[in-house]
Amino acid sequence: MKLKYIDALRGIAILGVMAVHTGHSGYNKYPVVFSNLIDQGAKGVQLFFVVSAFTLFLSYKTREKNEVHTARNFFVRRFFRIAPLYYIGIVYYLLQDGFAARFWLGNDQPISLPNIASNVVFAHGINPYWMLGVVPGGWSITVEMTFYLCIPWLIARIRSLNQAVGFTIWSLLFSLALNSLLLAYPLIDNSTLWTNYLYLYFPNQLPVFGFGIIAYFLIIRQDAQISAFYLGSLAVLVLSHLVWYPVIPEHVLFGLGFLLLVIALSRCEYSLFVNRLTRFLGKISYSAYLIHFAVIHWLTIFHWANPLPHHTPLWAMLNYTVRLLLVVGITSVLGWASLRLVEQPAQKIGRWLINGSQS
Repeated sequence: MKLKYIDALRGIAILGVMAVHTGHSGYNKYPVVFSNLIDQGAKGVQLFFVVSAFTLFLSYKTREKNEVHTARNFFVRRFFRIAPLYYIGIVYYLLQDGFAARFWLGNDQPISLPNIASNVVFAHGINPYWMLGVVPGGWSITVEMTFYLCIPWLIARIRSLNQAVGFTIWSLLFSLALNSLLLAYPLIDNSTLWTNYLYLYFPNQLPVFGFGIIAYFLIIRQDAQISAFYLGSLAVLVLSHLVWYPVIPEHVLFGLGFLLLVIALSRCEYSLFVNRLTRFLGKISYSAYLIHFAVIHWLTIFHWANPLPHHTPLWAMLNYTVRLLLVVGITSVLGWASLRLVEQPAQKIGRWLINGSQS
């Protein structure tokens, strides 16, 4: 089932991600309001997570009716959707950035073979020194792949909106408790790196995926039954956040907002959000995610990170806008080529393996 608004939401997500990373390159002394707006583009990753959970439940449930080995086929499809391009990214970024120490390696040890191997098997999320040491943005890939591993289990146990809401609430409470424990008893000495890791790692992002599951039951299953207990729990969490202590992390609140956006676009595909540009960017979003870091790097190398003067706040914002247009334009061309030359052929191999095993 192809849904135009899903492609568009992926496009909006990748635009946000490109916006924040473009803002961190070149001259970046912007007015505070403008800078804060750019920085929120990072929440595009959470939009990816919401959309991912929604589409995974939809596709898995649809195929479950017609396939014998649904779980096995699911993992084959997911591997050939993610792995081939990511492996190219591993090789490319090692050639571009080398093996030297960097922030995510504690500014101490160089990239090691176990670090590279962890990226190959998508397990780099288990180690704060491996989370982002090899591929820029690779943290979201390990989080996504970890969620894939949970899908058959979640599909079997979450069968209603009520259970989806319960899962989201309990995963939020679990992540809050775990983060509190790990902040009190850190496992590494680098406090900055540890704090960043606790934001990026899978348990902290799990509640965001829950909103995508909720969207599936609201939109596809049209289930509107939520128990009084869970409604009361949501009320307590929200009210506590507003009047006592900010218990709900910002990225989870964004996840809730994205849930509302998904529901709204499922009812009316407003052209402001669902249009040719956003849908095109959505189709190439995975390639664009991995490629745009390289585009920003080479714009900096060739001194195109600051194409305009930036001596006043207005010129600084115009300079950023032109830089962003360059990043989006070049990334779009390369992303389209990557889609045709890498992603689609790899997915064909996955389908061939599935069809061969079934026949």
